[in-house]
Amino acid sequence: MGVMFGLAAALCWGVSDFAVTWVARRLGVVQAFFYVQLWGLLLTGALLAFQPGAPAPTAAAWLLAAGIALFNLAGTLLLYRSFAIGTLALVSPIASGFAVVSALLALLAGERPAAMTLLGAALLVGGVMAVSRGQAGAERASLAGVPEAFGVALCFGISFWALDFVTPALGVLWPVLAVRVLEFLCAVGLL
Repeated sequence: MGVMFGLAAALCWGVSDFAVTWVARRLGVVQAFFYVQLWGLLLTGALLAFQPGAPAPTAAAWLLAAGIALFNLAGTLLLYRSFAIGTLALVSPIASGFAVVSALLALLAGERPAAMTLLGAALLVGGVMAVSRGQAGAERASLAGVPEAFGVALCFGISFWALDFVTPALGVLWPVLAVRVLEFLCAVGLL
């Protein structure tokens, strides 16, 4: 079942990368960021309306959720910027390297994933390298957005890894709500 969820997530991320690129290039990064956060906040709030109640975790869990939200905010802003100025076929695979960052942090924390997980991470790194080399060989290829894409991988990798420490106390949707609230407030401030 986990593989099916992973494939569905990959499909959704790919479609959203394309859609965000299209919107960011037409409306601008800040406006695209605002609308995505508005809809994300509304949809997350709607999902939480059907939950039995809010968890009562410690202040430390909420502080960790806020820290995760900050890393996610930085990653999201870098993602939109990389999509707006870079070549999607180059920056999107690099940004998706967040999974490798999460896996490395998990390894450093003592987690021992299955061999297939490590193989998947190696294939992802290999794919990013292949895409990057293919783009670099293109005539007058631009590296615009590439530094931002590496920043995305780092920020999202840290935030996704840290979710493992907060979801037992807060569940799945409350950390998402914390991210959405922070990013929406930031989008309003940027506008």
